[in-house]
Amino acid sequence: MERFPFGWMIPKVDFKCAAEQADRIILPDPAFTKDGRLYAPYAASEVKWDKNVEDILKGKRIWCGRWEEGGKVRLAPGRWCCGDIIFEDYSLDKGVRIAYGLQAAEGALAYAGRETHSVLSECRCMVLGLEETGVFLIQRLAALGAAVTAVSEKRDARLWAEALGIRAIEKKMLPEAGSFDLVFSTLPEAGLDGKTLKLCAPEGMVFLLSGGLCQENLKIACQWGIPVMELENQLECYAPKTVARAVKKAVSGPESVSC
Repeated sequence: MERFPFGWMIPKVDFKCAAEQADRIILPDPAFTKDGRLYAPYAASEVKWDKNVEDILKGKRIWCGRWEEGGKVRLAPGRWCCGDIIFEDYSLDKGVRIAYGLQAAEGALAYAGRETHSVLSECRCMVLGLEETGVFLIQRLAALGAAVTAVSEKRDARLWAEALGIRAIEKKMLPEAGSFDLVFSTLPEAGLDGKTLKLCAPEGMVFLLSGGLCQENLKIACQWGIPVMELENQLECYAPKTVARAVKKAVSGPESVSC
């Protein structure tokens, strides 16, 4: 929490104290275990994962996003157990996904404006992927007056974009799409390769909101002088209230305690 504006003003509770008092515990996204410790980078405390903690947490539900733990047992999509402790992934909730999409879109546009020193309304922009983040991106860019091209393999998503007056194409049409000043990829593993970069952004800038480029494609981008920025872990400070409200609604428990 200390990394957010005014985070120091928010009351914080020690993890063990909170665990003893609550039936539900909410950890900021992401949360994971490593070297025998429970980590939640945006939580106020760090916890050693030992028998004492397991006894305290027994029978309780822990809500977190993108839970990573080597010995987890999957119970259902978004739910795992470790012994008698149940972990639930709130990042799969539709409302939370929409909030994360808004957060990522606002952060990406802020980075783009700052890094390129460009007026976005004068830019030719391409957005790959029309899930939550991609939808917010094309809406924001179109509202600013930018020339936007959306790329999606889903016909319904393309038709929706076209109904807004936005050019929408399939990925196989990229060689004929022209060049762009700004490329935003919301696809896992970036959805881009070296050939596509050379065709679509020979003089532009690429922003990756999910995943990254492999070394070979990064090398090609470097050879062509194409700046590539990986933003996946740099967008948490944008729209935090929106995400917090969505998480609270997803968890919706009167006895929940945030750590």
